[in-house]
Amino acid sequence: DAGDRIRSAVRRGEAEPLRDILSAVRKRYKGEVVRIRLTGRGRNMQYRIRIIDSKNKLIEVRVNAKTARIVGAAGL
Repeated sequence: DAGDRIRSAVRRGEAEPLRDILSAVRKRYKGEVVRIRLTGRGRNMQYRIRIIDSKNKLIEVRVNAKTARIVGAAGL
């Protein structure tokens, strides 16, 4: 389960807590979060957050899980 993977990565210190990640993402991207995944391993771990914006456009925001830095975003 994705939630278990996220909690485990946070406990091991490999990823920042989801609340911190979402706070950073919501400052730049407005809309409803519809999906969150944690991908990769070690230093390459990323949160992939899908958001539906006010224009009904689906956006995937990629965030470095360890640094909480947004590394990219793309419309889907």
